[in-house]
Amino acid sequence: MNSLKNFKYILIGFGRMGERYLNLLLKERVKDIFIIEKKKDRINLLTSKFGINPSKIFKDLSLSQSTHQNKMSKSIAIIATTADNRLNIIKKLSNLNIKYIFCEKPIARSIKESLGIKKLCKYKNIHLSINHPRRFSKETKKISDLVKNKNMGKLISYNFTGANVGIAMVGIHFIEAFLHLTKSKILKVYGNLEKNKFVNPRGRKFKDYNGCIIGENKNKQKIVINTSEQAGHGCFVIYTYQRGIIVQDIIEGKIFINMRKKIYTNEPTYRYALPYDNISINLKNSELSEITKTALKKFITKKNFITLEDSLEALKVVICSIQSSKLKKEIKIKNINKNLKYNFA
Repeated sequence: MNSLKNFKYILIGFGRMGERYLNLLLKERVKDIFIIEKKKDRINLLTSKFGINPSKIFKDLSLSQSTHQNKMSKSIAIIATTADNRLNIIKKLSNLNIKYIFCEKPIARSIKESLGIKKLCKYKNIHLSINHPRRFSKETKKISDLVKNKNMGKLISYNFTGANVGIAMVGIHFIEAFLHLTKSKILKVYGNLEKNKFVNPRGRKFKDYNGCIIGENKNKQKIVINTSEQAGHGCFVIYTYQRGIIVQDIIEGKIFINMRKKIYTNEPTYRYALPYDNISINLKNSELSEITKTALKKFITKKNFITLEDSLEALKVVICSIQSSKLKKEIKIKNINKNLKYNFA
């Protein structure tokens, strides 16, 4: 796989996520990084702590202020800002003739904005990937291998339960993971959600939701998300297969498997208390920086990377669940209101 250091980058936004990306790039010994940041304290941090040359720091993407337009056009852009200005940023990058953009989630605040980004990327021949890196974690691979090796059968349901994580902040990653795991779009969604009362850590103007979401695909496989603003600890995924259950501790990385003994494989499902095997696997939790690095490398090499379509399908479920909650009824994805806009971070 190509090294990240062989490319040039434009890092847009130097908040918490932007700092993570800069650390990632510097760790990979990337030398050529342009940074877009307007806050003075963050600019001071870039020069004092990270040793970034002031000539490579810009307050915006205005062409008139950039003396490095030709160099920038050959760069990979990383958008580490919040979702409220995503479409405008991608428009400006397209004017700089940027052809590769790696973007934080969610892709946009509405389906209409997302489709606008999709149309622009197609017209300008821009390659775009969204950072939903859970599919690249070693825990995900371990679980996939276990299911195949232990002949656990078809996935019946995927349950994510967690504390005050927010469905657009964190829940969306697990929706995308379910979509990738099942290779099937979610067709209908029911939501019972509440808007968060606590101030969003990324700013007062940003809003998110917690609560319960139930989605189903054409194969009757279900995703259930259950989070609460009142809960302050932990995140787990429970995979229910035909012949066993896997519990994954997202924070610690530990995996617990409870499954039928092999000799009872073909017994009917109503015999749910047959003798079983318990397996416990202690894995160190995958670092976000490591799986993000993998996601970025996959994008650069165009191998199994997260596409705009992947992210769009996950965003549809988030927005559809909010719509369902307000209407107090199940909503089919095909009937989603594309104009609904939310101040996701």
